[in-house]
Amino acid sequence: MAARIERQFQSLRRSLRRKKRQLAEDDDEASTSTSKRRKVSESEVDPELPEIQDPPPPPSSPSALITTPPSAMRLFAGSKFAGMAARAADGASDAIEDLDLFYFRQLAISLKDYDIQQKIDLEIKMREGTTKLLAACKREAQTLEAAKNLLTSDARVLAYMAELQKRKAEEYSCKRSTENGGKGSSTPCKGKVSVSDIRIPLLWGVNDHIKNRGDHHRYAVFCLIRIGHEIFDTQLVTNIDRTETDVNFDDTIVFENVPSDFTCTLEVYSYNLHNDMTIASTPQKIRRKIESFSNSVGRSMGRKLQATLSNAGVNDENQSNKSPKGPKFSLVARTRLRLEDVNAQIKTHDMELEKDDSTPHQLPLFGNFCCRLAAQPHCMNHEVASGFLDVQEVVCGLPNWRRLWCTLRESKLSIWRNPEDVGFRLPVNCICVTKDTTVRLSEMDNAKRPHMFVILGQSSNDEEQHLFSADNESELEEWMGGFHQLFIDMGTWKQACESRMHIRSPLPRRATIDAPRPRKGSLYDEMTIS
Repeated sequence: MAARIERQFQSLRRSLRRKKRQLAEDDDEASTSTSKRRKVSESEVDPELPEIQDPPPPPSSPSALITTPPSAMRLFAGSKFAGMAARAADGASDAIEDLDLFYFRQLAISLKDYDIQQKIDLEIKMREGTTKLLAACKREAQTLEAAKNLLTSDARVLAYMAELQKRKAEEYSCKRSTENGGKGSSTPCKGKVSVSDIRIPLLWGVNDHIKNRGDHHRYAVFCLIRIGHEIFDTQLVTNIDRTETDVNFDDTIVFENVPSDFTCTLEVYSYNLHNDMTIASTPQKIRRKIESFSNSVGRSMGRKLQATLSNAGVNDENQSNKSPKGPKFSLVARTRLRLEDVNAQIKTHDMELEKDDSTPHQLPLFGNFCCRLAAQPHCMNHEVASGFLDVQEVVCGLPNWRRLWCTLRESKLSIWRNPEDVGFRLPVNCICVTKDTTVRLSEMDNAKRPHMFVILGQSSNDEEQHLFSADNESELEEWMGGFHQLFIDMGTWKQACESRMHIRSPLPRRATIDAPRPRKGSLYDEMTIS
């Protein structure tokens, strides 16, 4: 048996040497016959391959904008790199990736979107550094963290590329609408969205969790959260086994400048830690069988068997060290959250479980998860309109006008004596603006105050009426435009404009991966069974 393995090894060694010599000869041929390839006639070129031409003119339709760059193999076929491209069939994806990145860089320059271009370049550098780091990692925690960062960088690059194509198509549609004489309309304000308190329950069997036997696998888990082209990752949680009832993430993810029609995609990735298959976790019955089998084998045969197994283990270890790919995380679940899921409290949401046939043991998920999805529209944090107004007050049954400072913010009109009192003192009066509130120009004919408007609202089954007067026509238009914008924002953001939701600032990441996690209460205790 050992002789046969030695013969196979020598045969493999000879074939690798022949392949190496062939590659060296092809390199010499490619470097010495460059001028000959340039004189190749058209009859010798594959008719299916396109000729290399000058860059095409700017596209004239959206369908021409969203196209894939030409294939690297066909582009190189008529150039001096023809022999190299034919040889590097296995590395063709790298060449195609380089062409894709060049194409999207040029697209970013044409759009003058240097922010996206800088982000793409940064992620490419991060990806190159992470790949080198992944090949040099020795510890399991470092390898897992590097693989997670590599997956995150790939997802961000793809998202930035898709965003560039989307912006190019939007630029074309805006030009067409301008040529057709289209007029812009008021758009809802953008806002801030945060995702926090993520808890994912695990579905273990009765023997696994309660009787502490059965499934002995350990898992490493993290999440990718995306809104638009912005992607954030959570911390990597490792050593998830049958003693855990749920996976907790302490991260607070905050997205800025989010439109009201956003879609928040949360993806859960896991990796099965196969290296923890020690004899200590093997059931007693299997251990006794292995010991009885080792005792029944002779001493000489046992030595040969031990040497063979040890050599195989060393070869596998060397192969794993040479491979720069590292751990491969699998997508196990995903969900999409929208504006209707926004709430100030932690709520339970459904998840779509993903099946990966290449992974025999996946993280057992319950099919639900908990998180807090909060939103803060800009109208809740910034003043929509502000300035001095003449406010009518009724004193002893008689109307009286006072000049006060007014601010329209957080779905209410706050009235102050002076601008310096804002944020330091309580307002003199506060008028809540709801969807039932009406703001219109006053029908009263007052020569001294021609720029009046009235706010009509409901309070205790009675209609309230508040009169205000601006100094001139431009200020009146500014206030009416502010109320109009506020009504648009309230109708679009809905429950997010009813009260200001608190959004916590993101906490700094922990430096150590293997730090012990504080034990939280089980999520099963908080769930109600109907």
